[in-house]
Amino acid sequence: VPEQWIDGPKDTAVEDALDKTYAPSLKTFEEEIMDAMGIVEPRRAKKSYWY
Repeated sequence: VPEQWIDGPKDTAVEDALDKTYAPSLKTFEEEIMDAMGIVEPRRAKKSYWY
């Protein structure tokens, strides 16, 4: 019952749960990881086509 709920020490605060932390970008998953780790890769993958 939500009205009777009491937050415990391991519960996530409502403010933390509602905080918007995602910033969308036009990078691939690998590019985001490389940016986070400071890896510089000047090469780009060529386009691949699936038939």
